[in-house]
Amino acid sequence: MKVRTFRWFRRGLHVLVATSLVTIVFMEYVRPNAMLWMHAEEYKLLTLQCDQAMHSEAVLRSPEQSLEVTEHQARLLKASADVELTICHDYDKLRKRLLIAGLTENDLALLGLEALEVERITVKRMVEPHRMPRF
Repeated sequence: MKVRTFRWFRRGLHVLVATSLVTIVFMEYVRPNAMLWMHAEEYKLLTLQCDQAMHSEAVLRSPEQSLEVTEHQARLLKASADVELTICHDYDKLRKRLLIAGLTENDLALLGLEALEVERITVKRMVEPHRMPRF
């Protein structure tokens, strides 16, 4: 009876260790790569669209722009920019989902750079609207 119990315990321990290893491999390697494969193009597209929305918002905030448009046009442009900024919300949600799934900041940065390469946008142009004014 004791030998049987010991064998059963050993088998159970082997199954537990194997299951744990499979789970670790899945969570660390398979899941992040699967998420990257499934959402890479969507992430690149949202990156570019959010960038364009940020540029539109930056143009609206520029003092030169405020002199050239009427008040009615300014309200319409602001409403349009607000709608465009909802794209950034979708971008942020997807970014968080990918980070939670195990992708690193470097993986997402690489996808952003790949999107820039495809659209031939300079890094300076992409970064400028995101800068905070200096005091």
